[in-house]
Order: sequence, then structure tokens, then C-alpha cells
Amino acid sequence: MLKRHMKTTRKNSNDIRIESEGEERWMEDTNELLRQIKPCGEGKNYIFVSYSSADRDVVYRDVLEFQRQGYNVWLDEKNLDKTKASWKQDALKAIQNWRCRLLVFYVSKNSLISRPCYDELMTTRDEVTRKLHGFKDLKFIAVEVERFHDILQYKEQTAQALYNSEIDQDKCLDKINTLCDFVDHFFNGNNERVRIHARGSVGDDGRYYASILGTFPEEAKTPEDSGQASGGERSWKEVSPVAGEKKGQDLDTCGAMVQEGEAVQGGKRKEGKGDIHYWIYGKEYTENQSSMMLRVFAQVLKRHQDKVDQLPNQPFMNCASRTNYKEQANRTEKMPSYFRICEFFEFENGTSVCIGTAYGIADKMKKIAALLRYCQEDRDIFWSEDVKLPDSRGGTPGRRVADAGMPAGAKGRSVKTSSSYLED
Repeated sequence: MLKRHMKTTRKNSNDIRIESEGEERWMEDTNELLRQIKPCGEGKNYIFVSYSSADRDVVYRDVLEFQRQGYNVWLDEKNLDKTKASWKQDALKAIQNWRCRLLVFYVSKNSLISRPCYDELMTTRDEVTRKLHGFKDLKFIAVEVERFHDILQYKEQTAQALYNSEIDQDKCLDKINTLCDFVDHFFNGNNERVRIHARGSVGDDGRYYASILGTFPEEAKTPEDSGQASGGERSWKEVSPVAGEKKGQDLDTCGAMVQEGEAVQGGKRKEGKGDIHYWIYGKEYTENQSSMMLRVFAQVLKRHQDKVDQLPNQPFMNCASRTNYKEQANRTEKMPSYFRICEFFEFENGTSVCIGTAYGIADKMKKIAALLRYCQEDRDIFWSEDVKLPDSRGGTPGRRVADAGMPAGAKGRSVKTSSSYLED
């Protein structure tokens, strides 16, 4: 019965391509797509793509779109010298590298039986990777190459196709073991892990790419594609929001950090895409994600200075450190990556803390929620139409913060942009 629905094609002695008969395939010339893909920019944050070469027609098209959207992407065919005996280890080192911000794993009947793909996923949680990523696993997302509803059923179909293939017993057993390890270790033997559905199953390409790009960290964008000066690493600097104002830290002007090259006109930061409209303690702001997080932390901690010393020891507070990572001497390879964007705050009671913000927006909101819990602040002190605080368990985003935290008459009206970080 299975043979009527499945076929196998041999790509080489170690690669079995399994696909459904009549499956829609993208007809682009893969060599032409590969030619258009740029190598991953050196010295910049990036996103690593893990896939089976049998699925390259899908993957190359996606990588090209990611790059068009401004992201720095590591792809083996563009960043490895496969004439070197060490090329497989070089790929794993690219995952371990602290500049790697996310791994995108393309799930298919081909990748689930690929030991190199499995090794790449395992590297997201190995000791070296965790040490270089703030003692946390490197995050990964799963993208379906073809639509499937049940990972366990998909596993059985893939295994059956292997049984019916012409590969020898030892190779078949190795691939079956890889398949089982994949499903057990990375999909928890069930369907609870979220997968981004295959192109075509979620509607148009716009929705498909929106689902993927929504998980990408902003810090993995290349400067030239992010409206910044090209060449070299992303550079950040403190600027005074008002001409003639003294540069440097101010608790009411936290977040006065703009990317090198960002337009600052007439003493005002030019609003751009991704800005967040929000209120904190009844005051209204519009600014980028990092500025929002810094301002919220500064304003809350200013009111709870007795909590500052122990903040780095609290759950979910790896964004806080007693080390001042604004000091160039401390910005070494050992610096946790999320302090690439940071601010160091000193308080009137003599306490101080460095807050890092190099997280995706979902994680930023989790940090803010954890801060409010630790300081025993009412969640209603923060309100936004653009972002949500996670629920009380600190998990997935829950309800929008109660309207009680919104200034009178704010609901449903447009939010004006704060003209200055100094605006209180």
C-alpha cells in the first residue's frame, strides 16, 4: 500500500530522497538560486540553516528571501570549503559560535534521517554552545518542507519508505536510529513542538515568510540592509536626544541608544519600523524595542532600588549583570551575547546594574514581566497596543495588559510619538 504513495530516489550512496508522488516541486534552477545567495557576512550575527541537500530547492529559495529581508544567513554551500576534511566539524563550530543567534531546521523525510542534520541539532545544546550563549541552548525553529499533521505518523511513513528502499541493512538501521532520535529528542515524541507549516499549506508566500521571519532576532540583520553604515560590525553609540544636552546615562532617558547611522534630526530620533507605542507609569513613549526595555527597567528599578543588588540572581534575569559591559575592556569574547546592546545604571542608593537587551521581542517581554514580578509591581503600570506581557506563569503571551493601566481616554486613540528620551 505504501509503495503506491511513496517513492524513493537515490541521490548518492548516502542520501535517500523520499517524496510523495505528484508532490508539487518548485521548478527554479537550484544552481541559479545558489548563485544569487550571498555568503554569510563575517564578524556579524547570523542565522544558521540546517537542512538535507535533497531539499535544497526549497531551502535555497527561502534563504534568498531571508537575505532580501536583510538577514545574515549561514548556509553550508556558501560558507564551507567542502574540499577540507574538517568541513563537517566547521559547520558545527558555526553553530557553537556566539554570533549564531538562531538555527532554522527544515523538517522533511530527508532531514529526519540525516545524521549530519541530527548532529547540527544536537550542537544547539552541547556544552560549548551553552557556554557561548549565556549557559542556554541555542534556539531553533522547525520549518516543514512538506505539510504533515502528525510527527509520529510522519515518522512511521518515513521508516516504511526506508524499509522499502534498496539501501543495505546497516545504512537502513543507521537512518532508522537517526529518525527515532530526532523525534524523541527534538519533538518530544509528540506534536507539541510548534512547526511552521510548509509553503502552500498556510496560504500565500507572504504568510509563510511572515511566520518564519517573525521568529528571527533583529540583531541578525546585516547593517547594510538595516539602514546602517555598511562594513564592519554593528556599531552602537549613545547620543543626546536634544542638542547641547550632556551625553551619558540618565534614568529618565534610558534607552538613548541609536544604531550608528540612524537618523537623528532636529534633536529627535526618527521613528522607524518596529517602534513600540507604550505607557510606563502613565507616561507615553514611542521607541524601538531595546529602548523600551531599557526604559522600563530603569523606571521600575528607580522605584525599587533595594531590589537592584539581587536582580542578576533572579529567575529569567540573565539580562542583568553586575559587570559593566558598556566598558570596552569588558566587551570580550566571554561577554554574554545579549549584552551587545546594553546600558549600565547607577542608583542613588549606591547600587548598579547592567541591562542587556539583545533578545527577540517575545523574550524582552518575558524579562519585563519577570522584573515586575520580582519588584512586586502591578502589571498595569505597563500598557501597549503593540506588545503583550506574558501570562502570570511567564510562558506564552497571554492577555493584553489591563486597560486600567492605560491613561484615561487612551484606548482606541492614536499614540503620539515622544519627541525626546528626556520627556518624562
